[in-house]
Amino acid sequence: WTTRDSSLESFSETFRDVLPKDYQVNFEKELFREYIEGTLSKGKKFALTAVEFGGPGSELFTKGFTIGFLSRTVGVCLKDIRTEEQKRQDEKFNHSVIAEDILNPFNIKVFVKIAQKLGTNKTDLIISRMEGPLDYLAKDPAILDRIIRNWYKMLNKNGLMFVQFDLLS
Repeated sequence: WTTRDSSLESFSETFRDVLPKDYQVNFEKELFREYIEGTLSKGKKFALTAVEFGGPGSELFTKGFTIGFLSRTVGVCLKDIRTEEQKRQDEKFNHSVIAEDILNPFNIKVFVKIAQKLGTNKTDLIISRMEGPLDYLAKDPAILDRIIRNWYKMLNKNGLMFVQFDLLS
């Protein structure tokens, strides 16, 4: 599949239309990062965390945000296919990858693993854009609703969640 480890720039194209109107006018890709960092920084005096569901998050979290903005990050995908060099690079940014099935609404262990890696039960940013092989799976809206509700429970007060699923498969 062509989509393996998406950049923040790639996510900005997907989620551009859900940003406040001020950010949509004369949109440039770095405005997505500015919106996230500006919104999450308001009133925060502690370390911020983030999770990408459905992808490794390496490119997104280690290269997409201002250095030091996110203290710990996690990507959750079916298989960790990073090279040893990528793993060493991710460690420098306190980024981890967890190999788990995020489409199983009863998979509680994934949340335990995420909490262990982040050092907290709550996170400030959740981002997910399901592409690639998932386009060929039947997606029951009731099951997706339960999955998204589970993710939402992880979100800190005033956190951000950007999620896209294609239900027309």
